[in-house]
Amino acid sequence: GRRELYLLTRGAVVVNAARGGIVDEKALLEVLEEGHLFAAGLDVYSVEPPPRDHPLLTHPRVVLTAHLGANTLEAQERVGEAILERVVRTLEGDLAYALNTGFDPEALEALKGFLPLGEVLGKLLAQITRGRPEVLEVGFLGRYEKDPEPVASAVAKGLLSRVLGQEGVNLVAARPLLKDRGIRLVTWRQEEAGEYTRLVEVRLTTDQESRRARGVVMGGRPRLVGVDDYVLEAIPEGYMLVCVNYDRPGVVGQVGTLLGEAGVNIAGMQLGRDVPGGRALFVLTVDQKPAPEVLEALRALPVLERVDLVEL
Repeated sequence: GRRELYLLTRGAVVVNAARGGIVDEKALLEVLEEGHLFAAGLDVYSVEPPPRDHPLLTHPRVVLTAHLGANTLEAQERVGEAILERVVRTLEGDLAYALNTGFDPEALEALKGFLPLGEVLGKLLAQITRGRPEVLEVGFLGRYEKDPEPVASAVAKGLLSRVLGQEGVNLVAARPLLKDRGIRLVTWRQEEAGEYTRLVEVRLTTDQESRRARGVVMGGRPRLVGVDDYVLEAIPEGYMLVCVNYDRPGVVGQVGTLLGEAGVNIAGMQLGRDVPGGRALFVLTVDQKPAPEVLEALRALPVLERVDLVEL
């Protein structure tokens, strides 16, 4: 205001390139007219654009610019860098800066461990479930800090990336793409998650069968804890063989021998069964992708009911 302007040294120049209204324009005009100030430079105004009859517009000792304070070479370089950085982060899956997701950025941050889990479960079921997908069910068990609905979009993303053979499917487009292909998405919630704090359960129903997978986040990483009705624990990554068999001695040995003779190394194995002597399911993580003829040989083993190759 007037008092502050008179605290300046006589003959000073006032420049406002910050925010309109910081300098009282009426007081500025008076102090200029009274000769205490030498001149003024304004880039911002109380009302933008200023009215045509604003007395400062034609004042001989006022230099005006049209709110161009950010249009310096340095500022434009910084803006360009920020834009590129955010585009790259968005393409890498960080949607915090995307405007058309419909997701709360805070929710995406809180769920960042569950988004990869959802995508992995979608990819897994797309590769072990035969037939044309019809219904995708995503269940959230336990208590989540934020609305877990974005995880369902991640499941859809993973499923479609395999169904369509396109890794470029994103969280924003996943649900509309499901609808376009006649795949119904259903989500449900349950407060109790058994021995886990939070668990995601996904069921894919096709025109031929229905299969289910369950997962949790441990140490910030996805962990598979169940397939169909079988309880097991595996890190979902790389190449995996999901095998269904009857619980008989020597099954895993025969599979291991066949893979070894084909030069396929087993990195890990997890086994689940319903009752002793009943049906069982085991997951083998292998270091190399088995050749088609190796898969055919596995499927021809009388001890195996089914073999599905999963690539994550």
